[in-house]
Amino acid sequence: MRPNLLPALLAVSMLSACAAPGVEFIPSRKSAVELRVIQARAVPADADTTVRGVVATLHDLGYRITRVEPEARTISATRHATLRMAVVVQPRGETESLVRANASLIDPLREAQVDSAEFYQRNFFEPLGAM
Repeated sequence: MRPNLLPALLAVSMLSACAAPGVEFIPSRKSAVELRVIQARAVPADADTTVRGVVATLHDLGYRITRVEPEARTISATRHATLRMAVVVQPRGETESLVRANASLIDPLREAQVDSAEFYQRNFFEPLGAM
């Protein structure tokens, strides 16, 4: 090995030791079908009205809206930097929409998917239904 290459390799190895560890994602133990039942509800409104309602509901619940993609009808939001919510609105005809919410709890080293039916009902769908 050439002598001038050794210090460069040593520096790279020291810097890589300082790199932050990756975030571990902890998925739900429930099946995709079970999660879909928990996370999705039909809403009696067109998709555009429903997107506005989702944004307003998340805002009223104390979430910080981090991203809205109007064409894709997706909304991302965080609350207290430890709870992340992603919501997708799909049209089902002209007067109904399907809303699917996906929540994750976040700490510095882990992200865990929320799979409690009660959480989604009480902390998202009931307030959304009151819009």
